[in-house]
This record gives sequence, C-alpha cells and structure tokens, in this order.
Amino acid sequence: MDNMLCQYVFPEFGSPRGHMRARACWVLHYFSEIKFKQEAVLAEAVRLTTNALLTDMDLPVKVEAAIALQMLLNAQDKVQKYVEPQIKPITLELLKIIRETENDDLTSVMQKIVCTYTEQLMPIAVEMCQHLAKTFSQVLETDEGSDEKAITAMGLLNTIETLLTVMEEQPEIIAQLQPTVLHVVGHIFSQSVMEFYEEALSLVYDLTSKNISPDMWQVLEMMYQVFQKDGFDYFTEMMPALHNYVTVDTPQFLSNENYILAMFNMCKSVLTGDAGEDPECHAAKLMEVIILQCKGQIDQVCQPCKYG
Repeated sequence: MDNMLCQYVFPEFGSPRGHMRARACWVLHYFSEIKFKQEAVLAEAVRLTTNALLTDMDLPVKVEAAIALQMLLNAQDKVQKYVEPQIKPITLELLKIIRETENDDLTSVMQKIVCTYTEQLMPIAVEMCQHLAKTFSQVLETDEGSDEKAITAMGLLNTIETLLTVMEEQPEIIAQLQPTVLHVVGHIFSQSVMEFYEEALSLVYDLTSKNISPDMWQVLEMMYQVFQKDGFDYFTEMMPALHNYVTVDTPQFLSNENYILAMFNMCKSVLTGDAGEDPECHAAKLMEVIILQCKGQIDQVCQPCKYG
C-alpha cells in the first residue's frame, strides 16, 4: 500500500486538474486506516494533505483535504505530531472554509481538532469562537428552511459547545468566550429559533457550571420569558441549567426574590399543566433541590405560593 500511494496517489497532489487533486485527498480519506510500513510515507501523506488545505486555490480540494486530515487523525496515532506545528494556520483556514461552504462535514473536522489540540489552540480560542458565531448568524440569515442548513447550524453550535467543554478548566478563557456565546444564545431566544433551543440551553449550562456572572443571571430572566412564550415543551432541556442557577451560586439566587418566583412559576406550570411524566418529575426534583439547598431561607417567598 505504501508503494501504491507513493506511485499513483501522491503525484496527483501536484496535478494541474483540480478534480484530480481533490480525488487524491479523497483516496487518502478512504485509505486512512491502512497500516503504513514506512512512517516517512505517512508523514508525506500528512504533508501533502495539509498543504492542499492551506495553499490550494480550489475550494473543493480544501474541503476534501480537511476531511482527509480528520480521518488520518482518527486512524493514525502518529499523525498528531506531524500536524501540531501548523495547527493554528490549519484551524484558521478551516474556520474560513466553513464560512465559505457552510459544509456540515467540516464542523466535525473542527470538533476533532479542538479536542485533539486544546492546549495549542488556547491563544486563538476567542477568535475561533467569534468566527463560529458569525458563521452561525450567516447560516441563519440565509436559511430557507432547508434541512442541510439546519444541520450545519447545529454543527456550529455543537462545535462552540466543544470549545467551551475543552476550555472549562481555563476560567480566564471561558470569561472571554462568554460574550460571544451569549450573543448566539440571545439570538436564538430573542428570535424564537425553537429548533436550536436545546443547543442554546446546553451552552447556558456550560457557562453556569462553575460560576455565574451577572450577564448569566440576565440569561435566567431570558429563559423565563422563553418558557412563558413558547418554551413550555423545553423544560426538561432547561433543567440542567436551572439546577446550576440554584446550586452554583445559591446566595445570589436567594438575593433576588424574582429568581425564586420564576423557578416556582415554571415548576407550577409544568406540574399543573399537561407536560407529561418526565417534565413533571424534573419540576418536582427542581423544587426539592430548591427546598433542600435553601432550607429556612425561602419561607417568606414560599408562603404565598401554596396551592392545593
């Protein structure tokens, strides 16, 4: 296989025909799991693929190169060290291609790179997040209801969440990412883009899992408005973030009576409405958490809330 790649595939990376260069990347994609007998051949495969991604003038070639690079990273442990020296330009180029093509396959490539090179990407994490957020807005603006656009937008949101997850032990970076992520969440909630509520609520959960900033407390108010407007069916998805608001910063939660009343009103609506067994269990659990977490500190608020 090494000889086959060297003799027939590698030369096509220099072909004057764009479709042949793209096909060469495609072949490496589908042969990425072979056992290379010579590490030098694997290194050359990575070099050619990376070069195609960074320098080729034809967009289809860049897309195929990006996917091939992901498959090589998945299948070959030794690839990581060859890609690492150029990971920043590779990542920035990939972000650019994602915006130009709105290709969902490329968001998967980005997620793989973020998970593999977390430490190396810390210096450009904010730039990455801003790029992903702008591309998400672009996709929404051009979305004509097509499933493909929706899948791409969802992939972008999942990539932002991946970025938050891998950076969770870096509070300074999370603080810098937060305004951009909040802009995305605010867009989804304010425009009632219900198909992305679940992903938006996951982002809120990520941003409230360790500490809760003043801006995030405003998001709780926004979540309550969303619940009242059209988010009744999403209470189960809201539950992890609501749990954070009660337990991560209990003193701040107790400092504003409206926070407690909002939680109570949501639980009451679910329990007295026709939400179904699962949401009702979550509502009961949330009330239990509030009572146990805030024992003796919510009596004045709860007193007028009793109902039969």
